[in-house]
Amino acid sequence: MFKKLLATLLVLMMTLTLLGTALANEGVSGTVNFVCAYAANYGMQDLIDAFQAKFPNVTVNLNVIGNNEESNLKIDTMLMGDGEIDVLLNYTTDRMETRSRAGRFVDLTDLLAEAGLSDMKANWGCDVRFTEDKLYYGVPVDGLGWYIAINMTEWENAGLGELPTAWTWDEYTEACRKMTHDDIYGGFDVTDVNQSWALHVRQVEGADVYYDENGMSSVLSNPLWRKAIEMKYQNEVVDKIWFPYTEGRPNGILNHNAFLTKKVASTVCCNIFRFIADTEQYPIDFKVGFAPYPTDEPGQPCLVEGPSPYGFLAITKDCKDNRDFDAAWEFVKFFATDGNYYLMKSGHISTYSRADKDEIISYIFGGMENAEKLIDIDSFKRFVLNFEGNTYVDTILGAGGGDYLPSYQIAILSGEMSIDDGLAELEAVTNQGIIEAAE
Repeated sequence: MFKKLLATLLVLMMTLTLLGTALANEGVSGTVNFVCAYAANYGMQDLIDAFQAKFPNVTVNLNVIGNNEESNLKIDTMLMGDGEIDVLLNYTTDRMETRSRAGRFVDLTDLLAEAGLSDMKANWGCDVRFTEDKLYYGVPVDGLGWYIAINMTEWENAGLGELPTAWTWDEYTEACRKMTHDDIYGGFDVTDVNQSWALHVRQVEGADVYYDENGMSSVLSNPLWRKAIEMKYQNEVVDKIWFPYTEGRPNGILNHNAFLTKKVASTVCCNIFRFIADTEQYPIDFKVGFAPYPTDEPGQPCLVEGPSPYGFLAITKDCKDNRDFDAAWEFVKFFATDGNYYLMKSGHISTYSRADKDEIISYIFGGMENAEKLIDIDSFKRFVLNFEGNTYVDTILGAGGGDYLPSYQIAILSGEMSIDDGLAELEAVTNQGIIEAAE
């Protein structure tokens, strides 16, 4: 009886707190036109509902526009006119810098300071300022961190013991060898256009991996590029313990598809939990464990383990001049702090350092009980929700350093080009692209 009364009192207190908060915020009113690439069912409607419960006199309109070239051209056109964008979740540092330099966004520096949020690194893991004035035009609320997802049935059948908390590429390769059998590969390197291959170099170098100290291509001067492609060639072509990039990339076989349909026993990934949670589309009969992204040498820091900034929340200049700016700012603050975890249903990582990991897991998987059936919770917290992990922020932007990687990677791995010829030609075309971008 006492427990029931206590539970009732707690619910009543929470209700009164929410009601009091809503009443206190009634002075903020207006309409916020919010543009992002995530659909309503990928956390955005939950985010909006939670915000509007706190600010009952603010209406948030969600406009979903994709994150491809055509969609970004549409957004740029809208930003140049009265495009009815108040708040934009802007993807990639390249586009964020370009739009900031063009004067499309409001300077948030003083507003962040007034809200006690001026320490960007402490709050969101990195300090990202655009343009020469070193002001904040966006908040890095959306990140990508890298790790290995593992089919625990295959791992245990191979007798591999406890999940590692640190390991090298040699150790991961050996585990893949032991998990390879019949028609299942032990591992799968990432198929993303600009991450596969380059990610191996980023793990050691962090930012600006495509360029040497003179701002030209690092493909020949940095031996890590050769080491990475030689490892891929050995594991995919010679030993056949990794799913071949030459099959995955051209045929659109993404890492989560191959892993959840049991074509591979493990995979490099950054957003697979979104698909694990979708048990209707991806019903699985195994639990998923997680391990860190491997390092080149033992004990080496991994510079891609924490969420590197990918999506920046910005308020448009048009909103400041013509519409409900106070409402837009309150929405940005809420999204960037208490509401940041809602975007994790999209598969990207919340960057807010004070996010509650249990709350996030329960939200993504529909409760801790469901989560325990699907994932190893301890390794998920440690390696997927690694908010404090090392990360990187590129400073050389817009030079197209990664644009040429996929075609040369396929040419080398398919045997059309030797490693020597492929690296030499990749360096030449990359340098030409850098020169043209600077003109």
